[in-house]
Amino acid sequence: MHKPLEILKQYWGYGKFRPLQADIIANVIAGKDVLALLPTGGGKSLCYQVPGMCMDGLTIVVSPLIALMKDQVEQLLQRGISAVSVHSGLSYREIDIILNDAMAGKLKFLYLAPERLQTDIFQARFPQMPVNLVAIDEAHCISQWGYDFRPSYMEIAKIRELKPDVPFIALTASATLKVREDILQNLALKSPTVFVKSFARDNLTFAVRKVENKHSKLLEIISKLQGTGLVYCRSRKTTQEVAKLLQSQGMSADYYHAGLVSAMRSQKQEDWIGDKIRIMACTNAFGMGIDKAEVRFVVHWDIPDSPEAYYQEAGRAGRDGKPAFAVLLYQEKDLLELKEWKEKAWPDEKTIRQVYQSIANYYKIAVGSHQMAALDFDLEQFSRKANISAVKVFHSVKKLEDESYILLTDGFYQPSRFMFAVTNKELYELQVANGHIDSIVKILLRMCGGEAFSQYMNIVEEKIAKALFISLKEVASKLDWLKEMEVIYYEKRSDKARLVYTLPRHDAASMPLDIPKMKARKAAEITRVEAMISYAQDKYLCRSLRLQNYFGEESLEACGNCDLCRKRNRTSKTDISKIEKKLNGLLKKEPLLPSALVANFDELEQNAVLLKIRHWLDAGLVKYDGNGRVVLKG
Repeated sequence: MHKPLEILKQYWGYGKFRPLQADIIANVIAGKDVLALLPTGGGKSLCYQVPGMCMDGLTIVVSPLIALMKDQVEQLLQRGISAVSVHSGLSYREIDIILNDAMAGKLKFLYLAPERLQTDIFQARFPQMPVNLVAIDEAHCISQWGYDFRPSYMEIAKIRELKPDVPFIALTASATLKVREDILQNLALKSPTVFVKSFARDNLTFAVRKVENKHSKLLEIISKLQGTGLVYCRSRKTTQEVAKLLQSQGMSADYYHAGLVSAMRSQKQEDWIGDKIRIMACTNAFGMGIDKAEVRFVVHWDIPDSPEAYYQEAGRAGRDGKPAFAVLLYQEKDLLELKEWKEKAWPDEKTIRQVYQSIANYYKIAVGSHQMAALDFDLEQFSRKANISAVKVFHSVKKLEDESYILLTDGFYQPSRFMFAVTNKELYELQVANGHIDSIVKILLRMCGGEAFSQYMNIVEEKIAKALFISLKEVASKLDWLKEMEVIYYEKRSDKARLVYTLPRHDAASMPLDIPKMKARKAAEITRVEAMISYAQDKYLCRSLRLQNYFGEESLEACGNCDLCRKRNRTSKTDISKIEKKLNGLLKKEPLLPSALVANFDELEQNAVLLKIRHWLDAGLVKYDGNGRVVLKG
């Protein structure tokens, strides 16, 4: 077995691990179940990739986003590590080959969407795979009361029945105490070791600005900051408007959202990562899995719908440990619009059933069919055809996802692929008998070699046309003929979103919908919205402390850097002796949690209270008991 630090140096070029990484990896290699909570930029992927490389066999990685899986796979391949992902963009034949390779020990990492774990084809092959570890990324998706719930995550633990001795590692960047409990319980982790890195980001300065004019405030902020940054917006239209505003002031800026064609998204992303573009105005489709540590600022033009979303997006600044800024802009109307937007995210039962039936009509899908079938899905086109607003369609589909009936994937680029369906000898005989295909077969062999007889190979039709001096239409015709004659397997390129039936199609009128659960989840989402609004409106409590407390971290130390801490340091005239007297009186009555202590004081006094408790702890005047309460000594 290789040593973790040697693997880290050989494949990633780092000389040391980040905080907690070495301990997490040691526990994984020892065969223990692990739950790791590491903030954005904390190096979660290395916590399963390094032990996966240290041990013999295959690491299976469960991930909810195709774009994230593809990004991780590409990074591993660039390092000379065998990795592949299985997702809805692949044909049955491609998936079959990949899973056979996994059984044969040809892969080190196999990335899967959670829905794939319960398919017959995976269940049949999983017992024969030499699995050394199962990693569950974005593990917070397992909690129906948390952020970004994916019902298929609830089924992950079932594969433990097939391989009970294989360790699990669950990873996430943001999870409240309730969500952590759900992760531990729903994944059936056995005597797990739990690692939680503080949610405090010492190098990241949080600030909120309530403004009359966002345009002028954004320009003012960015003109004072150096380096690369992101401006997060809720709508696609706003990303373009913000980019245009910045460009009008001579700033290097562009926009990004999921509605762009794949080639354009890739180019914009590369330009930003390569510092050709300084500022990217984007929706939350941008940033996930992007390995760029030196981001100096993140500005939120719109308020996110939860502290989890805000913490993850803001946390993309300063991942290199150097000073960075996270600024949230808002106007009073934004708060009302956020509440209204969240209300619209929960269509009524009648609308949900109507959308489900309309989808079946649109694709002509019979009841009981199409499980795990992936269908290209254009939201705007479907909405026009079904005569249902795009907003209602989108949110109804999301609720059907929560009920495990369908899954809507983001659009991503999948290049054209082919594989020979005949042997080398049979191919030669076909070339002799059919002269019109001889030239294209030779080009395919020249471009892809003998590997194309055993695995799918990516091709670019334009390159084939150029090499043969024929039109793109002729290339397509020849490839289609080869496919029809079963000479090749051929999958045309696509960058469209896909709709996947995770269960066979139900009758829309009678399919079971858990309405009480929907109402409970709506209430939970509104609670998160209210927590985000409270964060924006707060005029007293340290920004970092508020986020830490939201995630269940009982911290007493104000950051000293956020806008509220700096304001308080300049203007506070709190009577310290008065605070000391009141604190002493409260603790003489009974031990109290720090949060309960703080609640007894005015908002203007709360930071001073936390600092005083910190001083008393350092001086040995108070201590914590076994329940985390502050107790007077003596």
